Amino acid sequence: MTASRRLAVLLGLAAAACGRPAVELPPGLVLSADFEGQLGAEAVRASDEDRRGSGHTYEPGVEGHALHLDGSGAAVAYELEGGLPLRDAFTLELYLSPDAWRNPYETRAVLETLAAHADAFALALQPDSWLLSARVRAGKEASEVALVGGVVAAGSWHHAALVLDPASASARLYLDGEVVAEAPVAGRLPVRTDEPLTVGADAAGGTAHAGRLDSLRLWDRALSTEELAERVRRLPGAGS
Repeated sequence: MTASRRLAVLLGLAAAACGRPAVELPPGLVLSADFEGQLGAEAVRASDEDRRGSGHTYEPGVEGHALHLDGSGAAVAYELEGGLPLRDAFTLELYLSPDAWRNPYETRAVLETLAAHADAFALALQPDSWLLSARVRAGKEASEVALVGGVVAAGSWHHAALVLDPASASARLYLDGEVVAEAPVAGRLPVRTDEPLTVGADAAGGTAHAGRLDSLRLWDRALSTEELAERVRRLPGAGS
């Protein structure tokens, strides 16, 4: 992965950099990636640098612009100062609209990574079946837990979420507001301060996604079904 195909953004400096007043963030929001390519007082600082490079473009999305990846291995990496502040709970959620085109660069790939952090967690798509999938690891010397369920339609917008909830000692995978997979998981996440949250491919540029992603959010708490349903209602055609 070359520098021209990666973007690092730092937490908490946007307001000072832009001369704008700080924005009060929703409780527990760690990272907010809107893919607008503009500086702004958000949870993270973005810049127009992510509009350069190969393998990705910007197209209309659910909320403003979406990041479109061509499956060649282009990715966006978000690195927060001090690492991701996650312990035993988190929610990773985003909008996705996969391309029907299959990735020719890795013909044996069984996953397309939507977003991932080291060995701790990942949200992905199985391009051979269009099943949403995820992995999560928590607890000392814990083994990785896989969650699979819910079929995604190519060319259509969906909302996907991975939730680690210490209250129920479980991980849940959501598609369009419905729980499609659940498994027992509990303990502290093996978060690495030297690894970013990578969007659109794994850290090495493999398992690349082909399609559009929009409005990624990372929270340090387990969002409720009702909170996720609010995001689903923003999908094109929702409630019609």
